[in-house]
Amino acid sequence: MSRIDFIGNEKTINRLRNLAKSRRIAHAYLFSGPEGVGKKRAAIEFGRTLLCEKKKSDPCGKCRSCGQSGKGIHPGLRIITREKDRKDILISQIRELIRELSFVGQGERIIIIDDAHRMSEEAMNALLKTLEEAPDQVLMILVTSNPSGLLPTIRSRCQSVLFFPIPEEKLYALLDLPKKEAHFVASLAEGSASRAIELGEGIEEWQGEVREILEKVEAGDINSVIESLSKIRDVSRTRDKAKRILRIAALSLRQALREHAGAPLPHLPKSTKQTEIDDLANQLEILIDHEKMIDRNVNVSLAVENALLRIE
Repeated sequence: MSRIDFIGNEKTINRLRNLAKSRRIAHAYLFSGPEGVGKKRAAIEFGRTLLCEKKKSDPCGKCRSCGQSGKGIHPGLRIITREKDRKDILISQIRELIRELSFVGQGERIIIIDDAHRMSEEAMNALLKTLEEAPDQVLMILVTSNPSGLLPTIRSRCQSVLFFPIPEEKLYALLDLPKKEAHFVASLAEGSASRAIELGEGIEEWQGEVREILEKVEAGDINSVIESLSKIRDVSRTRDKAKRILRIAALSLRQALREHAGAPLPHLPKSTKQTEIDDLANQLEILIDHEKMIDRNVNVSLAVENALLRIE
């Protein structure tokens, strides 16, 4: 679990390495922070380290346990995520986990619940009892970018491990782009390495899309935006594209707000710069809200149309 692999969160990783070395481990941890900063990867590496036969601050990579955990087949390392095409982690998944944990004599077990805030309320309530009466040799790690989406009673039973946004200058260094574009992408990524890489890979496509959507937002030209989204037949592509458009438009509007506060932002379209600060703040709130609606499986075209109608 090398610190150099977690840019911007070296102190957090150092804390986890020290915990692993000392073996003073709590029964549950909450890894929280922005998306794309390495929380899940850190949880997996922490689990691999604790399962390693050498019992040091990093997995040795040579023992039988490291061989299994490196291939994702270690019986003591379980990762729970949303099932395909599901918006929530289901109560049935948590019940199955509880059933497995009831078996004794299985040795040390590390349970990682990714996007833990995606658990349904029923699933959270089912998990709560397990957190309160954690079996011996079981470590639970909840990973989330939205800790407020978890029940307060769950948060209170976990030790907090905070991850932080990656500094803009460090994101810039990760990008294989011309200087001007790299600075722009890094400024839009909001401290997320995965978001910066995603934006950088599609920059030629989304720059035009964002400029167009912002111009249409100001002009109130809704129909053409909805029509273009409707032409994409693949539902998952439609959803991803709508989320990308709204996210980048929202980030661009946030940049415009900063410009009004005195920060120079030469990359934004002129039309955005001329918008009044109160209107920009309102537009930003609406766009971010509707991105979340899309992620909750609300009809994509309807969510985009509602966002633009409210902005108009």
